[in-house]
Amino acid sequence: MTTVGASALRVGGDLTVLDLSGRGTAAELCSLVKRSAVVPRVWVLPADLQRMNLGTNLGAGQRARIFASLACAADSKADIDADETLLLRLFEVLGPQISVATLIGGLRVLSTPPGDSGGDADPALGLIPADQRAELRTRCGSDRAVRERAWELERYLAPFEGVGRRAAEEPYAQVKVIATDRTLGEVSARAYGTYAVAALSELLELRATRAPAPARPWQHAIVVAGAEALPAHDLDRLGETASAAGAGLVLLFRE
Repeated sequence: MTTVGASALRVGGDLTVLDLSGRGTAAELCSLVKRSAVVPRVWVLPADLQRMNLGTNLGAGQRARIFASLACAADSKADIDADETLLLRLFEVLGPQISVATLIGGLRVLSTPPGDSGGDADPALGLIPADQRAELRTRCGSDRAVRERAWELERYLAPFEGVGRRAAEEPYAQVKVIATDRTLGEVSARAYGTYAVAALSELLELRATRAPAPARPWQHAIVVAGAEALPAHDLDRLGETASAAGAGLVLLFRE
């Protein structure tokens, strides 16, 4: 990782590191970067989740895909297309730039049986006005299958409720590191890693479609340490979008 980072710095390229190893694999790289008078941007999850703006400024369809990936990472049998469609309908009713807390409130509306007044004191439901509650049930349905899926999706999204809440405009950073805390278990590390990889894929896809000319190969490099923690299809998509955007991709596995 340090060798790749040194090469990127030498040619003035950008480097994004996703460290899911839980062992501070990027520590040596960060030391090298600082000695080179470059200030890295470091987010350690979950502590820095509220400061992290990765994926928060994307459109409704892109955010729906990111959150549907979380459900698929937790449950390999999940129907990612059906989840994406359900989440997209929530964004269409509530707005594309709503917070995750409001999105969870929308899911709570769908998981609450119509006419159930016992949840009126629920703070999550309080985020959704009555007219939007009715529209959500009309657009998404209110049968048992919808209620159960909304409840499951809420469970998967709950750890990300505060993402970007305290994020501020930050200056350009040549080196960005997203790492998971070493105290996290395998399930949590997989969830945070899946979110980061899905968001990076969406950003790379945007870059590929909006760039006026092909980027110089490896001008932007991405290194994923502990890649075995991630679902194979998310790694495949990251590889496809990196290739389309001309970005370099290095996947590090423990074995």
